[in-house]
Parts: sequence; C-alpha cells; structure tokens
Amino acid sequence: MEIRYTSTLDDYAEGNRLLLLNKGGVQKLKYYFYIRFAFVIGPILIAAAAALLLENTHRRGGLGSVVIFCAVLGGGIGWLFNPWWHRRKLARRFDELKGSAECVVTANENGISFARVDGTAEGRLSWSIFDKADESKRVFALFPNRGQCVFLPKRAMNTVQQEEFRALVANHLPGPGR
Repeated sequence: MEIRYTSTLDDYAEGNRLLLLNKGGVQKLKYYFYIRFAFVIGPILIAAAAALLLENTHRRGGLGSVVIFCAVLGGGIGWLFNPWWHRRKLARRFDELKGSAECVVTANENGISFARVDGTAEGRLSWSIFDKADESKRVFALFPNRGQCVFLPKRAMNTVQQEEFRALVANHLPGPGR
C-alpha cells in the first residue's frame, strides 16, 4: 500500500493529541485538565475571583484578600488561554520540523517506509519498533515509544487502503485495549 500526502497542522495536532492520551495517566490527566476542559475551569476560576471581590467589598478585607483575588483571576485567565498557547506551541514545532513537506509512505508486511518527495529525508521502520497503535477519526497513530508518535492522515487514504492498513497494524501491533 502506498499513499502520498502533505501534512497539515491539524493532522499534526491530532497526532499529538493521540500521543498525549497514550502516554499514561499523568499526561492524560494534564491533557484533559489543561487543554480539553480549560474553557470550563477558566470561567469557574474567574467567577470565584468575582465572588471573592464581592465578598471583599462587603467585608472590607485587607491586602491578603486582594492578593488571593488577583491570583485566582490570573489563574482563570491563564486557564482560558491554555488551549491557545498549546496550539501555538504545536504550530511552532510543526514549522520547525518542516512538517508541511509532501511525503510518500509505503506500508507492507516488512514495515513502513517514509520519503519526502523533495528528497530531503527518507526512512524505514520495521513493525517491531512500534509498541502500539491507535486511531482517531482523522489519523492513524503508531507509537515507537511513549514519547514519540508516527501519524498517517486518513484523508490521504481511500476506504480500501484504510482497511488494508488496519489489517497490517492488527497483524503486527497491539492496539488500545488489546
């Protein structure tokens, strides 16, 4: 099976999401806590800061309550911006890796071969290097270790190729829950 594609930032972000979710308990918790539910936690902290401010104006609190108000308000605003900061960090990393280059990927019983069309890079990985695999609606992800991910966008494959790739992965790698 051979596919040809140009990666996008959305593909890279989805691969990174699967990587974070497959790293383990703490990384998964960080993903949900700081990125996925930041738009819930941030407003809750801002509302708590507003409640502290209202209570402070009625009680005539001292400097300590103003410091707590500022800390809670700053935390809430920071939490709201966390997904944006994460996306910017991914965009910088995607640009540094020159991720938007056109690639040709060949998958067969021996493993996977990658090559950039411009000839700047190529590589072969046997199936034995990968620990596990996962997939989302948009990408297939292969994990050579807990800190790295090789992703292939599904948009570059037709339905037959997706089934063929799933069969190759199922023959050689454990998936989630397998």
